[in-house]
Amino acid sequence: MSQSFEPHTAFIKLHPSSPLFIFIEAIVKIIFPLVVTFFVSGSYFFQQGWFVAGLALFATIGTVVQYWFYRYWLEPDRIVVKSGILFKELRQVPYERIQNINIKSTVLHKLFKVVTVQIESASGSKPEAVIRVVGLSQLSDIQQAIKNNQTTDPSSAPESSESEQPEEAPLFTMTSGDITRYGCIHWQALVPLAAIFGLAMQSEAMRDQLSSYILSMVFYIRNFTGLHGKLLNGLVLVLMILLAAWLLSMVIAHLKLHGFTLKKERGKLLANMGLLTNLSANIPIKRIQLLRIRESFMHRALGRQTLTMETAGGVTEQTGIVMRWLAPLAKPEQLPPLVQDIEPRIDLNQTQWQPLSHKAKRRLFKKTAAILLTVIALPTFFWRNECAWLLLSAPLWWWYASAWARFAAFAHNEHYVAFRSGVLFRGISLVKINKIQTIHLTESPFDRRNNHGGLWVDTAGSNIALHHINIPYLDKTQLLKMHQQLTRQVSHSQFVW
Repeated sequence: MSQSFEPHTAFIKLHPSSPLFIFIEAIVKIIFPLVVTFFVSGSYFFQQGWFVAGLALFATIGTVVQYWFYRYWLEPDRIVVKSGILFKELRQVPYERIQNINIKSTVLHKLFKVVTVQIESASGSKPEAVIRVVGLSQLSDIQQAIKNNQTTDPSSAPESSESEQPEEAPLFTMTSGDITRYGCIHWQALVPLAAIFGLAMQSEAMRDQLSSYILSMVFYIRNFTGLHGKLLNGLVLVLMILLAAWLLSMVIAHLKLHGFTLKKERGKLLANMGLLTNLSANIPIKRIQLLRIRESFMHRALGRQTLTMETAGGVTEQTGIVMRWLAPLAKPEQLPPLVQDIEPRIDLNQTQWQPLSHKAKRRLFKKTAAILLTVIALPTFFWRNECAWLLLSAPLWWWYASAWARFAAFAHNEHYVAFRSGVLFRGISLVKINKIQTIHLTESPFDRRNNHGGLWVDTAGSNIALHHINIPYLDKTQLLKMHQQLTRQVSHSQFVW
């Protein structure tokens, strides 16, 4: 006899306003892209619009129906979520394994006094549960259940009771000026604007109308002719897109990061930000796996850096709400005390950086030259005169190798291991010893020829696409000594999950 997924305690349904939010989400993710695509693709697709509209309607109804089959309930040691229509799914998340709690609240959420709750553990690339939409009283019950069942990091817990502790000042707050600078640096509106522009260019009528409108708006002239006119049209359109993206990126930054505040409370970091859409994140400090400082050439021009973190688990912006920032943008002198407030044993000001092998510059130049010569070789074979000038960039290859080798370095002490590298885009990654899961030694044929090797430190949920601890061009003697010390330290430390 089969068993159904029945709760041990009374289940809780989503808020009655949930179908509205699910319907809006379906419009944004399904219907709106289809409408835009068909609008710019010509009249032929409109003739088949009833079929597409039927699919969109079916998908929307199916999404709304999910509301009636979504349940969750709180047990003494876990939260249980049941979902699915034909194929049912039951997810049980022990409170002690909950890593991050993210809360999203838009203007519409605030109107109905509800929020969306995302619960993450250290497993998988998706959140363990996304509960949309719950009332504020249900949110309080969830937070209280998790708070009562999670252990607090002893090193961060206050000695006296919570009621006796005065409210601490924020670790970090972001100024309006830095939010504007963040928008200038990251250009978050460039991709969506380019996508919209690309779709618009699929329609010849819209392309001519848009080009004529922009030119007349800027120069009060229209209808350029000839090759030079077409080039000028294209140049003006590109400049207008870049200007619009630059201005819109600053607006997006203010909407996203308005009021950014980072606080520390009972061994947890509490982050809050957002203007129209408010995002709150609750992150236990002991769950932080890696700290990363990033700076681009734009960061350096404005005298700023970005501090982010990695926690166990691989939730991305495509699969859930993501909270990775500790300081989206800050002055370099602000980061050492902030890092030390979060991890008292990491003192960036006292970090002793050690250079890589003295052969690192020469080896990187040879590697860069081999790759670029291969890329240049094929077009040069067909267009020798036109592509031969690319070889004049060889001095830039040497400059890149020299700049990279000059900045690249590593640090290793009894508390953490760190690595820094980059030229135009620089990164510094730090990992505490008790967060290390595996240590890899790497050796290529070129490493053996130069008596070199590499060391790669892995943590739970590490994103290898971003800057991480992967130290190349180490002398073999130095590499083996460091590996032996790290192995001994890791084996004698207690891994903190």
